[in-house]
Amino acid sequence: MNTYPARLKLPRLSTALIIASLLGGLGLGHTAQAQELLYRFNESGSTCINRGTAGSDANLGLYGPTGDPGDYHTKSGSGLAGPAGLVCLNFTSATGMGTGFTGPYARGKAGSVLNDAVSFTITGWYNASEEPDNGARLFQSGSLILFFSSGLILQTGEGNALDSISSVAGKIRKEHGPSPLDDAIYFDETKHWVFFAVTYTRGANEATVTFYKGDSLPTRPLSFNSSKYIRDADLIGNSSQIYLGGIGDADNVRPFKGLLAEVRVYASNKNASAALDAAAIKKIHQAGLAK
Repeated sequence: MNTYPARLKLPRLSTALIIASLLGGLGLGHTAQAQELLYRFNESGSTCINRGTAGSDANLGLYGPTGDPGDYHTKSGSGLAGPAGLVCLNFTSATGMGTGFTGPYARGKAGSVLNDAVSFTITGWYNASEEPDNGARLFQSGSLILFFSSGLILQTGEGNALDSISSVAGKIRKEHGPSPLDDAIYFDETKHWVFFAVTYTRGANEATVTFYKGDSLPTRPLSFNSSKYIRDADLIGNSSQIYLGGIGDADNVRPFKGLLAEVRVYASNKNASAALDAAAIKKIHQAGLAK
């Protein structure tokens, strides 16, 4: 585990406010919000079907480390399966985790669902072959990136106007090194299914990001933390492409080494409704364990 310098003084939501907000929403989940992207990975071949409202235009292609199409779905009898036996993507052939390694990835033309987003939620499951770190990508659309570096980091923005929010350190500022929050969430398990979710809401001058982490045992509660901060980033999505498990039109860079299951994306360019509340996130977590 990395060692961090003195703790950052970040503007954050109080624990009481976070708990009150999350518990207050238990009966009011935004489950009616359009689910733009839903990848169950329960097909075969070099295509992943989008079952969300963005339709077949958001299907993904599967590619090897040099950009050649390939089938990276788990095979029957392989002994590899997602939580509760879910079909999943098998990226265990990557040579390592993150920077300096190569591996397979998924790519599609679905990035527009996040362009100018006011709010969004990304959820899924992963099972890492080794400790996820070194900038290994879970999800990317332009400079909107969900990647591993000690914890899970959400980056939004473009050019020099970037915000990087960590599940370990809150907002990471260039003039300071990251330091653990009191409620830091580390995504460092290996050979174990982990549920992840990140929600984002943009206000006039600020933004709020909440990270969730869940286990493959349905009785265990979700861990979460939330950061509210003055934002530098204006743009959210600025690409027609999305990538899962790495990024590269030819040689993949920063691959994720492991298995991925059931990825979902909710997005809204009108209001905060696509930042799902705790009850809705819990329902998605439970649904992944009830197959």
